[in-house]
Amino acid sequence: MYKWINLLVVGAVVVGLSAACGTANSNQSPVAEAASVTASDTITSEEMPTAEPAPAPSDTMSEEAQASDGGQSQEQELTKMRISLLERALGAKSAEQAVKTLAEARRTRNGAMEYAVLDPTTREQQRKTFEELNWVTGVSSPWIARYRIGKGVKQDDGSVRYPVQFDYRTSTDADREVDWSKIKPTYVTVRKDEEFWYVTKVV
Repeated sequence: MYKWINLLVVGAVVVGLSAACGTANSNQSPVAEAASVTASDTITSEEMPTAEPAPAPSDTMSEEAQASDGGQSQEQELTKMRISLLERALGAKSAEQAVKTLAEARRTRNGAMEYAVLDPTTREQQRKTFEELNWVTGVSSPWIARYRIGKGVKQDDGSVRYPVQFDYRTSTDADREVDWSKIKPTYVTVRKDEEFWYVTKVV
């Protein structure tokens, strides 16, 4: 009889333990379950797709505006190329030619021609002045009727200095005979830079 009682007690204990384990598994915390899902499904910032920012209204241009701007840029480039080729055509192959180009530019009051024969440094220094004059130099009276270029003298730095006499006239003495001995010379210094000769100083 005692044997059957012991068997019944052991069976009850086993059943109780099984029920307790089942209850513990079925009553797992939702937070823990959510945490386990979150840990396995986490997406890093590197994996997140990056959305492109929408352009601001002020930064957008219509197709017509873009085409117009592109056309103006192309026209400006063509103008620069045309001017560059014209300036190259006026390039002086000799020192005396550079001086003659300058003198002729001043006689005809052609600022663009004078600018073309100046060296790059002098150009930058005088560009604003030419622009303010609308590229028309000198004055209507007195004007330069003629000029005479003297013999050039080579300087120690390789440049050449020329005396240039400009004969200025007005309406009152336009027909007067020129007396070169009474005309004070202007000195023009030129220097060769690669292919061409340029005017570096006029005093």
